[in-house]
Amino acid sequence: MSLIPSATPARSDKQASAVRFVMKDGARPVPILICYTALERFGSTAGCCKSSFDTFKRNRRLFERVARDKYKRGNVERDGTIFIRPADVA
Repeated sequence: MSLIPSATPARSDKQASAVRFVMKDGARPVPILICYTALERFGSTAGCCKSSFDTFKRNRRLFERVARDKYKRGNVERDGTIFIRPADVA
């Protein structure tokens, strides 16, 4: 199956230095993390939660597509999370 967007709102996760959101594989939620350093490539301020979250919102469809592609290739962390790093958005 392919990932589809979820109505669950995204949030900034300071502890993980990432923006966290959820997509779905059927009814199963799949957590997605985008590290702040990946978001910096799109203009967010280094280490700034608000700037990173704003950047995520402006580019959400792109990040959903990156997550979907990683999921299809099986690039999933042990805990089932898809982690988007700078190399994924180069």
